[in-house]
Amino acid sequence: MLNPHTTHTMALASVYLGILFAASLCAAYLALYAWKRRGPPGVAPFATFVVAIALYLFGYTFKLAVPTLEAKLAWTRIEYLGVAPFPALWLILVFHYVGRAVWLTRPVLALLALLSLGTLLVSATLSWHELLYIQPHLEPHGPFLVLRFHKGPWYLLHVAYISVASIVGLLLLLGYVQRAGAQQRRQALLMASGTALPWPGYALYLSGYSPWGLDTAAPTFAAVTAIYAWALFRHRLFNLIPIARHALVDSMTDAMMVFDQDRLLVDCNRIAYSLFDTPAPLEKPAEVLFTSRPAFARAMDAGGVVEVSGAASVYSVSVKALVTTQGDPAGTLVLLHDITALKQVEEGLRVSEERYRALSASLQQRVDQELEKRLEQERLFARQARHAAMGEMLGAVAHHWRQPLTTLGVAVQLLKEYHALGRLDSAVLDRQVSESMRQIQHMSDTIDEFRRFYRPDREKEPFNVHDKVLETVRLIGPAIAHVGIELAVTAGPDDALTVHGFPNEFKQALLNLIANGQDAILDRRASQQTAQGPDRIVVAVWGERDTVLMEVSDNGCGIPQHHRSQVYDPYFTTKPDGKGTGLGLYITRAILVDSMGGELALLDGELTVFRVTLPRALS
Repeated sequence: MLNPHTTHTMALASVYLGILFAASLCAAYLALYAWKRRGPPGVAPFATFVVAIALYLFGYTFKLAVPTLEAKLAWTRIEYLGVAPFPALWLILVFHYVGRAVWLTRPVLALLALLSLGTLLVSATLSWHELLYIQPHLEPHGPFLVLRFHKGPWYLLHVAYISVASIVGLLLLLGYVQRAGAQQRRQALLMASGTALPWPGYALYLSGYSPWGLDTAAPTFAAVTAIYAWALFRHRLFNLIPIARHALVDSMTDAMMVFDQDRLLVDCNRIAYSLFDTPAPLEKPAEVLFTSRPAFARAMDAGGVVEVSGAASVYSVSVKALVTTQGDPAGTLVLLHDITALKQVEEGLRVSEERYRALSASLQQRVDQELEKRLEQERLFARQARHAAMGEMLGAVAHHWRQPLTTLGVAVQLLKEYHALGRLDSAVLDRQVSESMRQIQHMSDTIDEFRRFYRPDREKEPFNVHDKVLETVRLIGPAIAHVGIELAVTAGPDDALTVHGFPNEFKQALLNLIANGQDAILDRRASQQTAQGPDRIVVAVWGERDTVLMEVSDNGCGIPQHHRSQVYDPYFTTKPDGKGTGLGLYITRAILVDSMGGELALLDGELTVFRVTLPRALS
């Protein structure tokens, strides 16, 4: 039967082991909780470090509980899964936390990993050597059988590694506390306690004076786990983690300051330090911080966005009230954005705008002048083209009148002959007068057609393309036939050839195409080139879907390939000087394309073929 003292001791041992085991489970939960929220930089290192604590506490708990040396050495290997990476994981976590992750270069990470992997390898093979434990054995201490040993060389190396890593991490955290805001300062102090708290227990254990020979660092790590839980859930360790603050605040190009309700500065980023008039700005009022720039302090009272000039720079001051989650006032957020370059750009733009307006007015005047010149030139083109076409038409009219005039002359001479011979009776007189009147009526009809041909169209109207082709051919056909050129017309059904446009302008455009064909044939004759069949101009008209097509072809001298892209240019002509104005095709294209919405194309082939495409009129 156990005496009361032994029973009490065993109860304490159970409580001790229970606390360590519960702490390991708590550490594992914290690691899992942080790992699920590992989005911000540095959270993953924190979760990994807490996993190491959990493994250490879990392995040490069962190492104390088992009764044999072999079992204790087995649990020691599990314990060292957490102990071995302690210093490396701690430094990685601190470097991220204080915004010094750039120091973790590949060589640094390789060195940290090498030392930790060496400890893992040594602990995994501790039964084969005495680098870690020398002469491990069991000793009874109170309720426990404690694993005792002499410290091997690698054990001492690992102790030195842990010591250096702890001191470096602690110094970095304390340095960060000096420049952190109130919320970040509390978080950093809690993190620093995670380094400082285990040291007294660890030193006691290394000295050999720990109670019952226990590792007194283990319960302190249980306390560290509780501190981390407090920081995580009470002070929102990962909601306001300095890693994110460094990435989002310290790297800002704008000066950021946070003032409490007493107008004391509680936080700021690095760029704001260059604006302060004191080297230690925290807990100082705005009036002290901006002694040489009182406009900044006044802008805080104005609120909103205010432009403030300071020295040679111009700043936009944005002021926003901060409130707690309950809606109570918590302070003021001030952002200072340097807009000096923007103001310089605005001034440059203002000067450029004034210059542009002056230049625009000058250019507008020049454009108006050039436009007037262009319009006058267009009118000149039109007059010249019309005059040229009138010349062609006058030639046709003259040819029409030549035969009737000859007939009239013969009739007058016959009247004189009949009178001299005494044969001028009423029948002869009537016959000669009737013939003369018929010729005079023919000449009058020719004049009427000529007048209609050049009457300007005021509005678009539907007309049959075939009819207008025949009217044009009636006028110019005899003159073309007189020089030995056949002018033929072919057409599809008349009811499919109606378009909407200007009929007289269309006839002028057709006349230009026929006249060009006539000139081309005459030029071929003059150059004594061989003709492909009889000299012939063909006008073909047909309907196709929603369009009416017309082709004017001739077997004249043709148009050289290198001139085909220029045939529609004004004043361009391949004819000798004095035989062409270079306006015929230019005006033709203006009529058919610009005025009537059609197309005019010069087709490839042995013959010269101009194709006109016009939209069919809606019925």
